[in-house]
Amino acid sequence: MKNLLLTFSRTCNYGAALQTYASIKFFENSGIELITPAYSPIYLMPTTSFYRGIGLRGNKKKKKFNFLYPIYRRLKMYKRYKLFKDFQNEYLKIDYNLDSVNSIINSSNQYDSFVVGADQTWNTNLNLSPNFENYFFLGFLKDSTIKKISFSSCFGVDEKNQKFSNEIKNCVVDFDYLSTRNEFSKKILEQYTDKEIFTLCDPTIIHDFNELTYNPREENIILIYGMDSSNSSLIRNISVNLKKKYNSKIYSISSETRINMNWVDKIIDNAGPIEFLNLFQKSRFILTDSFHGSIFSIKFKKKFLSFSTNYRSYRIKSLLKLFDLESLHFNNDNINEFNENIWKQINIEKIESTTDDLKRKAANFIKTSYSL
Repeated sequence: MKNLLLTFSRTCNYGAALQTYASIKFFENSGIELITPAYSPIYLMPTTSFYRGIGLRGNKKKKKFNFLYPIYRRLKMYKRYKLFKDFQNEYLKIDYNLDSVNSIINSSNQYDSFVVGADQTWNTNLNLSPNFENYFFLGFLKDSTIKKISFSSCFGVDEKNQKFSNEIKNCVVDFDYLSTRNEFSKKILEQYTDKEIFTLCDPTIIHDFNELTYNPREENIILIYGMDSSNSSLIRNISVNLKKKYNSKIYSISSETRINMNWVDKIIDNAGPIEFLNLFQKSRFILTDSFHGSIFSIKFKKKFLSFSTNYRSYRIKSLLKLFDLESLHFNNDNINEFNENIWKQINIEKIESTTDDLKRKAANFIKTSYSL
């Protein structure tokens, strides 16, 4: 029998694609086959569609239509979207017959279990609709003979969403096995259920990705993977100073935020998930405000800094705490404390031993969930 994985498998986001792949591979190593459906909830369309971002933009005082810039950005990044689609088709075991909730329900008897997670699958703030979306909470699945498992699901922000409290509670009490990606998600979940809750980690931490990387030789590159314009000035100042000192080149994996980056030597618009991994491997320094950017900096044992000034802080701080790397987290309040000696605190043995422990915990959770 097969098992269905419901996660952000269809989004054109590096972290989402790679955590889906890592989940499939990790379960596979335990003898559990995971299939992903072609369906995605409507609220995720902005992260899946080539045509995302075309429409209104502007400030609160004056909105105006600007079709030309988003169209220009889409065309410029066409290769990126193509590489994501190729990656999804080759590695994420998508069943294209499962293109709606009804088709999933009608095929549910083919599966031993439904697995939800990882990533922010339980972050209801991503859904801008006033109505509760129960897809990632498996509220649509009424067959009690099918096992329901949460694998490292995350609420995204360090607060309970009061708007959907009753709906969430009614769903999670039906899960057979529960695990979250971090302690703050566990605390939120504890408000909804008395069941045992395991704390695991993001799947990208516990898979090595050796089969997708070509182990490029490290180059004198400062790699920027920035998601939020509020951190751009901090990242710019440090990267420019590092460039002067080490005569480095500054590369930036382009986000879709419109930021002036004329100080960067190379903007990379067309990297797919595999190219993304290899860029992290070959770079000397990493500056990022991304949760998964921080993970891959740790995995590849790079000199890196994590920035955050907003809701991403909870996830990044939680991650860095796992590896005793909290000192590598910066924002406007502590940026003046940065000194390159801080990188001497990166303990490779600690990273490796912690990763091994996290692998064991995840493997034990799967064994428990499937009585292996």
